[in-house]
Amino acid sequence: REGLLDGRRIEEFLIALIGEQKIEELKIPFAAVATDIWTGEEIVLKSGSLVKAIRASISFPFVFAPVQIDGRFLVDGGVVNPVPVNVAKDMGADFIIAVRSTPACDRQIRQMNSGEMVTPKNTGTASNSTSFFKRFLNFLDFDIEADTNKNQGEQSLIVKPGLRYHTIQVASIMENMILSLRLQDSPPDILISPDIDYYQFMDFTRSREIIEAGEEAARLALENISLDLNRNKIAEGIQK
Repeated sequence: REGLLDGRRIEEFLIALIGEQKIEELKIPFAAVATDIWTGEEIVLKSGSLVKAIRASISFPFVFAPVQIDGRFLVDGGVVNPVPVNVAKDMGADFIIAVRSTPACDRQIRQMNSGEMVTPKNTGTASNSTSFFKRFLNFLDFDIEADTNKNQGEQSLIVKPGLRYHTIQVASIMENMILSLRLQDSPPDILISPDIDYYQFMDFTRSREIIEAGEEAARLALENISLDLNRNKIAEGIQK
């Protein structure tokens, strides 16, 4: 199989949401960034099916099957360019607001291994939240061991990554490194960094919380955005 999911339902959802549109027909300039899985090239999609372009740009390797466009097999553009500031500049943008949506390494797992997430001894079952988290870890191929603190009568969970999680975590580490280098080379005017480090990969059931974290980060950035835009207007006025 090319991925755990073929992405068909995502395409159906996008079609229901935005219809069958062509990128070149949009009123606002748009580009989606994808990665050629064979060559590793950054592919900027600025024409053709909008749905296909979005679908290609979000095809996280190993999870979603690649999308074939013009003879290329394309996956998530974040593999080579997580925050494509350079693409926006090439399209003529003179003020760029970027969003860093890549979380750091899993703090929640480090918490568990440090003993911060604890279940009482002799309860028989863990709390609902811990139980759900354990099921999620099992899905990603983790080994979970119980470590009892004899002095305090508490039991903590020791989490050891399995093969599937290794694959996902290595990709995340590489993406963070690439992102840092890209931002040094081509920094945006404003970088919004939502507080999402405590959320896990595929935390779909917590989407509302993640969206709210993004909204809060954007609200906090509004003052700086306004100040920078005003400075730009003043500078343009002086130049004229």
